[in-house]
Amino acid sequence: PGLAAAGLPVPLGGTSTHFRTPVLRAARGWDPWNVTEDADLGVRLALLGWRVMDLPSSTLEEAPAELGAWMRQRTRWMKGFMQTCITHSRRPLFCLRRLGPVGFAGAVTMTFGTVVSALLYHVRAAGAILALSDGALARIGPPLDALGWGVGLVTLAAGALATLLPPAEALRRRGWWGLVPW
Repeated sequence: PGLAAAGLPVPLGGTSTHFRTPVLRAARGWDPWNVTEDADLGVRLALLGWRVMDLPSSTLEEAPAELGAWMRQRTRWMKGFMQTCITHSRRPLFCLRRLGPVGFAGAVTMTFGTVVSALLYHVRAAGAILALSDGALARIGPPLDALGWGVGLVTLAAGALATLLPPAEALRRRGWWGLVPW
């Protein structure tokens, strides 16, 4: 909803999308070779000048219940985000002109940025925990070091909140309080 409201490219979620048939035909439908064809279609719709709107509805789909299935799903999504980023990076100036600087940055962030953050978050979080556990925060020296620590801690907290708050809000809206610990 936030990306749609901001007019940014939206990597569509394939289970609940609705299209006007002429728009879907103009975008040439889904890419049969991309494993996240819905995300790719969202970028292509933005490149064609179309906006994605959010319908406040629920599909009540379920995430995989077992770790192996969940990992395979997420791995496929990461591969697809990379495919989408590579596909649309073939003509970066065209994409930049069509989407504008903010839209272009949004598209790259939602594809390539998702993969990079998934690969680096646990490494960066572990580094922060180690640094904090050995008292490094108490030994901050020059102002530039303090600024770096401040930005790092705010980013770590924002990442954690961005991960936890949307599902918490969804559970609150549905009244599924028993699922909050999970």
